[in-house]
Amino acid sequence: MKEKLKFWADKTAQAYVHLAESNDLAFYQQTPLNDITEPVKVVVMGINPGSGGSYTDQKANEVWALNKEDATGEHLLAGNKAWSTRGTWRFWQKTKRLLSEAFPVERFGDNDIIYTNATFFNTKKANQLPKGLLEETLPYTIDLIDILSPQLVVALSGSNCFGILRAKYGNGFAQEKVFGNILIIGRLHELTYVGIYHPASFYTNPQVALVKKSIKIIKDNLALSLSEMKEMLQKECGSELLAVRNYRPAPNVSYDIAQEVMHLIANRYDVLEKKQDAVRLKVNPICEAVVVAQKRKQHVYWRHIDYNGKIHYDNPNANYCCTAEFLQVLGQFGYEVSATCLGVKNMRAYNGTSAEDLCNQIMTEIKEISARFNEVLSSK
Repeated sequence: MKEKLKFWADKTAQAYVHLAESNDLAFYQQTPLNDITEPVKVVVMGINPGSGGSYTDQKANEVWALNKEDATGEHLLAGNKAWSTRGTWRFWQKTKRLLSEAFPVERFGDNDIIYTNATFFNTKKANQLPKGLLEETLPYTIDLIDILSPQLVVALSGSNCFGILRAKYGNGFAQEKVFGNILIIGRLHELTYVGIYHPASFYTNPQVALVKKSIKIIKDNLALSLSEMKEMLQKECGSELLAVRNYRPAPNVSYDIAQEVMHLIANRYDVLEKKQDAVRLKVNPICEAVVVAQKRKQHVYWRHIDYNGKIHYDNPNANYCCTAEFLQVLGQFGYEVSATCLGVKNMRAYNGTSAEDLCNQIMTEIKEISARFNEVLSSK
């Protein structure tokens, strides 16, 4: 496989350099490929790297080590220079969460999941790509996927990605919409593709549950035709789909009760700070839980104490300790992900009938989560 990847990289780099010279766009592959020696479990394909930059600047940038020369196959095999920090990326964490039922995190090696894009040219928004560039470079990504021979290809921004594949490969790319645009399945060159919303999108907890279960069923039934797979998914995931359709954001707890909850917590527990509409509790040396009682929203959220409001959790430059592990814990307690905190949960979700009930439920849960967080920290 190493020889195949090297041949692919040399050929692909040559084609990209030709296009880069006329469009002056930087380009790179996401996951380093130098150590891939056998078929992988999953390839995750986005549309393109969501960053800016020109090819001229990339060649001069010491980080990329091109020494002002044109990129070669080694540039693509080396992957994204920021790849070592991926564990802190919210995009990475949310994607692994969606895959976790089919591919448990603890069984994932570094080379089991490969991130790539339909085109390697980077722009902040996919619609900023020059016309025709995506379609021209897509076959090189498909060649890479075919070499890697994954069990599954997960296409992010699934509806858009599948539309691009159909436009390029016509009937050679078969597809079935299973749950609208939430989950689509397809096949190309005998490999199974799953189209889902991009992890940067807002996922409700029912949507997460539906996608996780669906990917597990697909992975376990790859021999089925697409129509048979669609039928199985719709049958096996009926309750999850119903939960998605019936989902309504929890109504607010009354402002007065939420305020009373906040005051009870402040009076009974050691808090970092009490404000007019929030109380902060330090749960370990690096994290805090915040209980919010505003007129428009009443919830509990978790955040790193050193959180920088200019660098949100979904920022590739975010580097907060144990984010992936904490996110996994909070997901098990029903917290929804957010760019500005580790997880957020509406006060109404606790089903308390009084301020006393809510206070007890919230604090019991905070203590349980704190214990789990401390287990994570002690294992580091």
